[in-house]
Amino acid sequence: MTDHEVWGELAALAAAGALSPEEQRQFEDHARECGKCWEEFDVMQGIAEGLRRLPARRAPTGLAERTMRLVRDRAAEAAEQRWDNAVLAFLILLGWTVGLSFWAVARMLATGLPALLDSGFVRTLSWLAVSTVFAWMTAGAAAVALSRQRRLVRRSP
Repeated sequence: MTDHEVWGELAALAAAGALSPEEQRQFEDHARECGKCWEEFDVMQGIAEGLRRLPARRAPTGLAERTMRLVRDRAAEAAEQRWDNAVLAFLILLGWTVGLSFWAVARMLATGLPALLDSGFVRTLSWLAVSTVFAWMTAGAAAVALSRQRRLVRRSP
């Protein structure tokens, strides 16, 4: 690309006043000596002036406030979703822990500590799995109910 082509590409920026004062002066010095660049600069100045005269559209009243409120609401929803997920994980873990602990304590009280380690222990794993799944489902249902209730409360005026 030649030096002349570089100046020619800067004509639009010079006409819009987007060049630094030093670059603007250098471009105008070049354009005074180069008829083609001066002509392009003159055309671009006319276009830029026409664009400046166009009416500027104004943002609707309250747009910034509504946008900020929407951003805050979305951020609050995301935080609430993270909190709901954490509560659900905690409830699932709690349900599993309580179920396992209850089973172990009940088995130990009924048959003594050695019964936990005998071969019958393997047979009771199915009961443990069923009770664990039931505890998880209960915790999940509680978390979903709490989440829906919180959303209803938040949406009400």
